Amino acid sequence: MTALIYGTLLILTAFLLQIIIWRIHLPKRQTVVLLFIFFTIIAVGPSILSHFAPGFNILGVGPPSTFYEFLQTWLFTVAVTLAYMITYSAIEADSPSLIMILMVHNAGVNGLPKDEMEKKLTNDLLILPRLKDLITDNMAVLNQERYVLTPKGIFLANLFNFYRNVLGLGKGG
Repeated sequence: MTALIYGTLLILTAFLLQIIIWRIHLPKRQTVVLLFIFFTIIAVGPSILSHFAPGFNILGVGPPSTFYEFLQTWLFTVAVTLAYMITYSAIEADSPSLIMILMVHNAGVNGLPKDEMEKKLTNDLLILPRLKDLITDNMAVLNQERYVLTPKGIFLANLFNFYRNVLGLGKGG
């Protein structure tokens, strides 16, 4: 119960800090900043609670005090953080599926005509923002009008290719 209660408290603290920072200034590399915020809170939060608030409790449960309670709290918060990172990336980058769903939703109860949807779904809306994200995240560079993967991009591409091969999905693309 300690891991659930205090892990949730840590996640909510990190989330609140994210909202404050995003309201002040939207970071260019949002995922990196999010990871820094969440893992800093995860790293120092339990220690602060256990050292500075020994009488503090929520629902009759005190902060983590044993190695196993710290470990469980840490595992819980890391799992929730990583799940949030995956979810956040879909919100941050406006995935093509999300864009289409929002377009149909904004059209109202009568729906969006097929030809209007097809006119709105252009490379400027779907492809170019992702290419800019690759450059911003140092996954690729634009070299003499060619996109070239960086070592970081090559690593990620190899990782996805390996995973797709393990699942028997082919190269994709």
